[in-house]
Amino acid sequence: MGKQKKKDIQWFLLVTVVLIVVNVVSFNFFKRFDLTEDQRYSISDKTKEIIAGVEENVYVELLFDGSTSAEYQQLFKTVKETLDEFKITSDNKLVYFINPPAKAGADSLVLKQRQLVESMGVKRRFKTFANESATSAKLVYPGAIIRYKDRQLSVNFIKDGKFGAEENFGQSINEVEFELTSTIKSLSAERVKNIAFLGGHGELEVKNVYSIIQELVKYYEIPAVGYQLDKQDLLKDSIDLLIIAQPKTAFSERDKYVLDQYAINGGRILYFLDALELRKSDSINGFVTIPYKLEIDNLLRTYGVRLAEGLIQDYTCEYDVVVTENGKPELKRFPFLPVLSTFGTHGAVKGCNPILGQYTGVLDTLKVVGMNKTPLLFSSQYTKLKAGGLIPFDYMELLLSKDEKFYNQKNLPVAYLCEGELNSLYAHRPKPDSIDTKEFKTKGKDIKVVVVADGDIIRNSIDPRTRKNKALGASIISQKMIYANSSFILNIVNYLLDEKGVVTVKSKEIKPRPLDEFKFDEASERYYWVFINLGLPVLIVLLFAVARYFYRKNKFS
Repeated sequence: MGKQKKKDIQWFLLVTVVLIVVNVVSFNFFKRFDLTEDQRYSISDKTKEIIAGVEENVYVELLFDGSTSAEYQQLFKTVKETLDEFKITSDNKLVYFINPPAKAGADSLVLKQRQLVESMGVKRRFKTFANESATSAKLVYPGAIIRYKDRQLSVNFIKDGKFGAEENFGQSINEVEFELTSTIKSLSAERVKNIAFLGGHGELEVKNVYSIIQELVKYYEIPAVGYQLDKQDLLKDSIDLLIIAQPKTAFSERDKYVLDQYAINGGRILYFLDALELRKSDSINGFVTIPYKLEIDNLLRTYGVRLAEGLIQDYTCEYDVVVTENGKPELKRFPFLPVLSTFGTHGAVKGCNPILGQYTGVLDTLKVVGMNKTPLLFSSQYTKLKAGGLIPFDYMELLLSKDEKFYNQKNLPVAYLCEGELNSLYAHRPKPDSIDTKEFKTKGKDIKVVVVADGDIIRNSIDPRTRKNKALGASIISQKMIYANSSFILNIVNYLLDEKGVVTVKSKEIKPRPLDEFKFDEASERYYWVFINLGLPVLIVLLFAVARYFYRKNKFS
């Protein structure tokens, strides 16, 4: 055996051993590297914690395949890549398959499948295609059904643009991981959280919160609407969140004591409060405002907020029937119905679309040691706070004109998240006689309370002709225009009941990188990138070939 042949065999054996070792190591120690700036091919640590914690298989049925258009293809690609990461993290406990119900044809099986999908809450979309001869539309269901054990929930990946006018693919792609993670978390929770709606103080009836209840019951149990503090026990009944929706009568000292101790013991509270009641005046041609005597100001002060006595007038507003100076009713923009589209930076409201307010109030903040106040919602930059009192109809004419001197305030706070350490309202004051105070606590940690200065944000109206419930956030002038009141409330509820911090997943943002059209129009810039992408790889191959040719020529000459 020649020296060269022996050397070749040794090299062959060495390379073979190295390849075997590399394969064994890579099989047992799997690692993927994401070199993108926005980490688009990675999932957050919170997501990994939730996905790795599932005990049984999670089945995801994707209801679209991305073949409709380039935008849907990009969305589908993001969903698929995220699910691939979930599959690896869960040690193959996550199984997904593609089963679009929007196939061509109208046979009974396809129609049944579509009806089943829509009954679970997946929204249908139509993608319109136009050419010279005709316009066509293709049906698509950009969502998924996720099943775990004996439970199942639907996911809608598409987010509407402002006022539901268009599909927001950028935001939809950013929130794919959050939507999937939060749904799997809800399905795999050891115990379904309980939400109760308070009663006994003139709060909204079931028919007026029906729309939001329909959304909440997909994820939570609602054992009571009209919960009575004097007859029931929030902590013993395992109520995790109490919603107080537009109360109109006073809270007793006993009620405030119960709410105080409920929050201190870890209960979450979501307030929707009105400071003023609006009535039509008999003495003038207009309205009169009357303060609600809720007797709850001192309790709100312990959170670090208070209701200001006034109504927001916002130039960015809805339309309503307004009686003008000539006494005739006309459909005009009505500043007491603000369209609230300015949100805080907190993850619970990130990406929210505009919501509709009605006779919205304002919150002031107070310095309270241990409590952090985070603003969630504001009025627009063209706002004025109208103090209580008389509001004549001729005053409306001034409201309808865009006068910056009149709308001289901006971004008034409407909602606050209050969290931190809470000192009891009754730490240094007499406690109610009618209640057992043996387990009284003076301080609580990890308090989470949200106060919204508009009771109508959670109220759905009733159609006067059909007597049916309208969708929450339905526009007064168009049933097809739905504001995002439901999404806003659901996001806040999810945050208040979120022990694992899933809302932090929303901080991920995948930025689109379109071509710079101005630079692309410059010939030198365009040819530079054409050369980098097409010419440079060919040049490198040619240089390698020439170098190899001269190397072999010198070696064997």
